[in-house]
Amino acid sequence: MRHPYRPSRNFYAIQGNPEMRNTFETEARKEGRKQYMTDLKAAGNPSEEAAKMALRREPRAELITLRDAVLEESELFYAQACWNPHISPSDSFEALAYHFTLLEGARMLQEILNELEGILFYQPAEGYFATRLGLDDDAKQRIQERFKSRLAKEGFSSVEHFRDEMSQLSREELHMLQFFYTDEFKYVLAKSTHPNSDAPESFEYLADAIILETYSRIICETLENNDLRSIEEMPLRKEYHDPAIRAN
Repeated sequence: MRHPYRPSRNFYAIQGNPEMRNTFETEARKEGRKQYMTDLKAAGNPSEEAAKMALRREPRAELITLRDAVLEESELFYAQACWNPHISPSDSFEALAYHFTLLEGARMLQEILNELEGILFYQPAEGYFATRLGLDDDAKQRIQERFKSRLAKEGFSSVEHFRDEMSQLSREELHMLQFFYTDEFKYVLAKSTHPNSDAPESFEYLADAIILETYSRIICETLENNDLRSIEEMPLRKEYHDPAIRAN
């Protein structure tokens, strides 16, 4: 049975001893990896791939921000582990181990970002609608998942739930929402076709434009259905009810 590693000196004290330093770093890396997997499971992810599936639904910009924050935090723990001569050996080891835990998280985020780079093939010269028709199944699925995630964040369990809630709004409220989503759609669409936008940015804006267009379309359909319902519920004129009047 393998006994847990217990350093007798902190990392700062063994900087000049290559063999001791290598052992310290190797054991900390192993512990960091172990803690990383434990943290994933504690967050409800049975595996790293499960965590990736959830994170792929997030906007690219948020993933970049999260990765940078994780890397910044890992540097703080590295400094604590390596450059504090007064830290205890066990605290020094735990700090370095957590540095490696955070690096594992940053690695996973970077791998997701690398995957996104692989599907960002947007060609501005083709125009929005031609490009949309040219999206591959994987890109369409990612956009669909993002749409569902956005609905969930706004309190809707499904598209039908969103439709039902929209059907309860007044005509004026629906027109205001339609104006908002259409205006946002035009703004984001212009961003996606801007010549200075790189491929990842173009895809992000394109995905948002498709989602906003979907919101606007659902609201438009709701308005049309409400109009039809209003016509059907209108009371008939008296002559259509009274057979004697109809006969004349």
